[in-house]
Amino acid sequence: MNIENIKNLWSEEKVSQTPEISIEKQQQLRTPLEKIRANMEKEFWFSVFTLVVVAGLLFLCETSEQLFVFGGLYLILILITAYYFRKFYSLYKRINTQSFSTYHNLLNLRYELVLNTELYKSYYISSIPIAFCFYWAMSPTFLNGNIPHLMLVACCMVVFVIALYIIGKMWLKEMYGKYIVEISDLVTSMSDENDEFQFGRDSLNSEISYVWYTLSRGYFEKKFGKAGKIINGILWVSLILLALFIASFCVGFIIGFAVAWWEG
Repeated sequence: MNIENIKNLWSEEKVSQTPEISIEKQQQLRTPLEKIRANMEKEFWFSVFTLVVVAGLLFLCETSEQLFVFGGLYLILILITAYYFRKFYSLYKRINTQSFSTYHNLLNLRYELVLNTELYKSYYISSIPIAFCFYWAMSPTFLNGNIPHLMLVACCMVVFVIALYIIGKMWLKEMYGKYIVEISDLVTSMSDENDEFQFGRDSLNSEISYVWYTLSRGYFEKKFGKAGKIINGILWVSLILLALFIASFCVGFIIGFAVAWWEG
């Protein structure tokens, strides 16, 4: 058997392993993909608005030291945002232009979606230390080494991280996670083999997690239509922040009492 015959056999096997996807299945994929794309666009403009609001805090700097530190942190924030959104834009553009006519292309799509989900998580994790550096720069007791103040900052950091984790998990599920699971199920149904792909199914499956959130969303959507989803989101974010505020107040009271006892 010569080399040409081997190449021909390889090509035939490769074609047989990558069957074409019907137009109907491609249309089913387009629906969740367009929702992901629309949500990416909304989040981009929300991030731009947030950067503009943060830039306005420059006028609140009272000293040149604060202005220098704040300006440096803001530049780092812009660079980080630009880096990640450049990655996200590649997926955003690919969703609209790439053909999904073969099973191989769908596997690549699923890989890209999962990869960008991990990038999305790392983007928000990277914002945590920057947010507290901003707070520290704007604090009246900036870098004064005051122990009660440092303990308060540490307490606020814990509360902020918990709030960001809970809200971020809900946000990821609502904006992207449930659509990625839907796409994954469609991809799996197009193959006779079970690839045992289980992306985030324990935390992104709406039938298992966030039961109360899902029930309240259904109620508000029935009552107020499309605006009900926004109202439900605002309500749950407010409840989470209120619960964390109460918890931080209690912790702060205990810390204040301990500091007063230590100094007394």
